[in-house]
Parts: sequence; C-alpha cells; structure tokens
Amino acid sequence: MKNATMHTNHKERASAVSLPKLTALFLVLEVILFMTAFRVLSNAVNWPAGLDEPAAVVLPLLAQRQSAVIAGYYSYMLSAILVIPLSLLLHRVLASENGPLLAIATTFGVLSGVMKSLGILRWLFLMPFLANTYVNPGTSPATRETIALVYDAFNLYAGKIGEHLGTQMFTALWVGLIAIVLVRSGLVSRWIGWVGMVVAIGWLVSLVKDFGIYVGPVVFISMTLLNFWYLTLAVALFQSRTRS
Repeated sequence: MKNATMHTNHKERASAVSLPKLTALFLVLEVILFMTAFRVLSNAVNWPAGLDEPAAVVLPLLAQRQSAVIAGYYSYMLSAILVIPLSLLLHRVLASENGPLLAIATTFGVLSGVMKSLGILRWLFLMPFLANTYVNPGTSPATRETIALVYDAFNLYAGKIGEHLGTQMFTALWVGLIAIVLVRSGLVSRWIGWVGMVVAIGWLVSLVKDFGIYVGPVVFISMTLLNFWYLTLAVALFQSRTRS
C-alpha cells in the first residue's frame, strides 16, 4: 500500500512538473509557426500590408505564387489552431488560481483560436479558386468584376471574423485576463504579467483601425510584442517550479 501511494505521488509530481514545460513548448511552437507564416507570406504577397491592395492586384499575385501562399497560410492556420490547446494548458497551469477570471480568459483564448482559423480558411480554399479563375484567359471582363466583388465581400466578412474578432479582440481579452491571473499567481515574475497587459492594450487600440481611425504601426508592434511575450512566458514556465 505504501509503495502504491509513493508511486501515485511520484506520478502526480511528475505530471505537475511537466505541465508548465509542455505549455512552454507550445508557446515556442506557436511563435515558430507564426514567424514561418509571416516570413513566407511577406515574401510572397507582402503580407499583411498587401491585403489592403485591390483584387486586381492581389488575385494575379496569388495565382502566380499560389504554392508559397498556401504553405504560408497552412502554417498560419496551425498557429491559430494551436491557440486552443495552449489556452487549455495555461488554464491547467494556473489551476490553483481557479475562478471566474481564469475561466473567462480560457473561453476567450479558445474563441480566439476558432475565429482566427475560420478567417484563415478562405486563403486555403476560396481565394486560390478565385485567383485561378480571375487570371484564366477565357474569363470575361464582366466575370472578373464579379470575382473582384466576391473577393472584397468575403474578405470583409471573413476578415472581421478572423482579424477583428479572433486576432485582435479575443486575443486581447485572453492575454489581458491571463496576464492579470499571472500577476496574482506569483508563478512567474510579475513583470511578465504587466507586459501581457500592455500587449492586450495594444491589440485593443488596434481595433479602432476598423472604424477608419489611423493607428500607425500599432498592429505590427502588438504582433511583435505578443510573440516576445509568448517566448518570455515560455522561458519563465520552463524554469518555474509548480507550487504544491
């Protein structure tokens, strides 16, 4: 009986120690996938600034560099999907601070991953089809105008779901609330939590862009800070010792 109890306690301690390290691994993988997508897509279609170009510019470029664009967006899709288990892992790591704030934060994290994934899907299936049809020599000018209209309309719809809700709003709420929980928990240095709050504020400020207000490089800065925060949190979690 004593040996069984010791074995169970040993397993529990091993699980407790490995969970922060597993979460740290997911955080690093999240950064790698996103940076891979950023590098590939920025070289292929000047992403994300190129998304503001009209269909007449984007669709021929997409058709010309379709393999790179699809590879880049698959990496971006994986980074979006990874946010879902990452949210759940962080919830487990911070379980000692269990309460409504952590539960709400995790909900926004899962929603962020889902919404981002839905927004990205258009670039893997719909947009390549539109691009190939657009550049087809047999496509009439009237059909090209219709394709451009579909492109603009779907970008507006899916863009609001993926970028506005997933990448900006829900990410800001998730990171901000998790940052508050981190400050309270004492699991990692408090400054990491404060940096997370700054990241969240940056993403919330970037939302005003959708109302026609110029915010300069806030989106790029927020994106950079978020990845820095992920890596910093990963290092802290890897070095942390779970409290009993």
